[in-house]
Amino acid sequence: MSIVLLPYDNEKAQKGAQLMTRDFREVTFLEFNPKLRDMVQVRAQVKGLHAPMTYFVSGRRVLECETKYDLFIVGKPAPVAKITGKRKTK
Repeated sequence: MSIVLLPYDNEKAQKGAQLMTRDFREVTFLEFNPKLRDMVQVRAQVKGLHAPMTYFVSGRRVLECETKYDLFIVGKPAPVAKITGKRKTK
């Protein structure tokens, strides 16, 4: 089974959507605090790391470039068409 990574959505994350990093690590959403400055508005715990990480509201760890710790929503894979082996002929 393949994993589909969708762009991070802060509202979905707050509602419990499954999160993952760019390098496919599981993530637990901890908090969103709009009163704090941009860099620390989102806090999440990445599996395998000792301390929580802070994020921009976009899910980016660093504004200027992509990192392996950027956040994504885990989506459902597209359904696969069933092949029956029968061809329609005219």
